[in-house]
Amino acid sequence: MDKLLFINNYIMAERIKMMKVCAALEPWSVMDQLKAFDEGEEESAHRVSHKLWSQSRRPLALALQSRISDVFAVDIHPAAKIGKGILFDHATGVVVGETAVIGNNVSILHHVTLGGTGKIGGDRHPKIGDGVLIGAGATILGNVNIGEGAKIGAGSVVLIDVPPRTTAVGNPARLVGGKEQPTKHEECPGESMDHTSFISGWSDYII
Repeated sequence: MDKLLFINNYIMAERIKMMKVCAALEPWSVMDQLKAFDEGEEESAHRVSHKLWSQSRRPLALALQSRISDVFAVDIHPAAKIGKGILFDHATGVVVGETAVIGNNVSILHHVTLGGTGKIGGDRHPKIGDGVLIGAGATILGNVNIGEGAKIGAGSVVLIDVPPRTTAVGNPARLVGGKEQPTKHEECPGESMDHTSFISGWSDYII
């Protein structure tokens, strides 16, 4: 077969596949979109785009990512690695960068960013351990590690590593209990969804 004809046929086949995938994501009504969020459809769609990316079918993966962003207002790069049991609670406005890694049983609320710090290439996005809870509006930037079972408070800006089973809050984020002896918890916040228990020991937080 002529090389140019082969390339044209390949491109056409990819376009047809892309159209089928996009058609499957086409929202029929507001209720359909709400139902999709309940079923974690944005996460399932990402897994499809990630599979395409890993198969070096990157134009199709990026096209699907664009469609996911349009439908769900979620921007997850196809190369990002996401574990099992992930909860995108509300999900709207979530951004996950190319080299980000999210472990198992992680809960992420709306308007969370797992982004970079301006570097163009290389490993430049956060690594989220198992059982982590990331509150609404939190921003985690750079190739930092969020330890297993850690909790990131709503609206926090995290630029350095967070130890396992600790809580980081504020902008810039600081550890509850202090850097030298941070307060640790036993529960898995990604499953318990406990956002506020750390506040009880901070008198200046009480209104």
